[in-house]
Amino acid sequence: MIKPINSLPQFSLLSEDEIKKLHLAALEVLQRVGVVFQHEKALDILSSIGCKIEKKNIVKIPAHLVEESIRNSPPSVHIYDRKGLLKMKLEDKNVYFGAGLTCPNLIEIDGTRKPYTSIECEKNSRIADALENIDFTMAMAHISDVPNEVRDVHEIYCVLKNSVKPIIITSHDHKSLETIVDICSIISSSKENFLTKPYLIYYTEPVSPLQHTTHSLEKLFKAVDYGLPILNTPAPMAGGTAPITLTGTLLSGLAELLSGLVLIQNYKKGTPVIFGGVFTTLDMRDMIFTYGSPELQLMNTAIAQIARHYRIPSFGTAGVTDAHEVDEQASFECASSIIFNILSGSNLVHDVGWISSASGTSNELLVFCNEIIDYARHYMSGINTNNLEKSINELMEVGPGGKFIDRELTFELFKSEIWYPKLMSRNPYEKWKSTGKTSFKTRLKNETNKIIQEHQPIVIENDKKLEIENLIKLYDNQRMKQ
Repeated sequence: MIKPINSLPQFSLLSEDEIKKLHLAALEVLQRVGVVFQHEKALDILSSIGCKIEKKNIVKIPAHLVEESIRNSPPSVHIYDRKGLLKMKLEDKNVYFGAGLTCPNLIEIDGTRKPYTSIECEKNSRIADALENIDFTMAMAHISDVPNEVRDVHEIYCVLKNSVKPIIITSHDHKSLETIVDICSIISSSKENFLTKPYLIYYTEPVSPLQHTTHSLEKLFKAVDYGLPILNTPAPMAGGTAPITLTGTLLSGLAELLSGLVLIQNYKKGTPVIFGGVFTTLDMRDMIFTYGSPELQLMNTAIAQIARHYRIPSFGTAGVTDAHEVDEQASFECASSIIFNILSGSNLVHDVGWISSASGTSNELLVFCNEIIDYARHYMSGINTNNLEKSINELMEVGPGGKFIDRELTFELFKSEIWYPKLMSRNPYEKWKSTGKTSFKTRLKNETNKIIQEHQPIVIENDKKLEIENLIKLYDNQRMKQ
């Protein structure tokens, strides 16, 4: 069954007037500045619907095409797991959290960096599969023990073997995407079964400022052909690849998103799209793409609001940090970003467990963030006033000076009314002292190791695994000969 989502407390950053101003400004940018599309097929499509094509493949897009494309994008996107069960309804203010996609390193709890091998990918995928508040997963980092030409297929198969959860993927090119879809079709017993209940979301990126590259568009067309849900995700940096103002960065990324939406909906009307990106800043002291900054979260909230205004599901970023180890800075940045996203109502929140300004992934941080998300979700459940009559009766029956610990209602509701941490300590001092005064880092490391050793994911049947592995061998041989 799909997990119920209850988003009672919320906040807004932009007024409706401010959202409309940003939207109109984006329309002006698309009509007057334009966006580069480095692909003949894209240029043909856009030209045929009335866009103006200028030199250097700059495309000027009329406002009515943007408005029409927004209307043609589904307001709800359903995502399944590899067993065919509905797991995420991306709509309204439902919020789901998941891992990140292919950064360079694995970072240990003390900051030690190590290569991300196939074995580490297996461990990470099993951890994500075990954590109840991680709703979807990704490959998290590039595996280093497989040739670059074929590693995307191996990474995704590794995740599929070790987690039943939905996956956000990318691929080197459209050919490797074909192989990935073939793998999923084997798992689902047919391509029709898989594409009817997809458990992959396909991720591509424009290049800021205001460019869609040949390579990205080639993959985008193939993913749209299959009918996969699409993330066409810009990552503008204020002061680097976008204007220094936050409104300018929002405007640049919004123009990239809307221009991609026009292409997608005029290539295949009704394609499911998740709207958003990683809008952040360039730290002018050290030239860092900031991941723990308040500006990232401000623009995240703004994009979630704009997406709701458009009635398109949104994409967010949380559980991330610029710290280089799991320390106090990481704790603060991860917790605040998770709470900001859940209050903003971002639908699909990714990169949980990313560390060191998106240069590494941490198993322990992923486990820690799972507990923070649990805390935040309990807060979002609000206060249930439906049981007010029961509360009045309790006070009447117990009276002044009485106790409630042995009451039937206490026994019935103490697990649901009160949140209980698994990692964070509430032990009385003497109990904590008698059990070795374990630090939080020690408990976190122990819990991570326990999951790796004990969690058993739902396996892919042996006959299907054999068929997939033969397919991958054939793919590897063909790819390495090119």
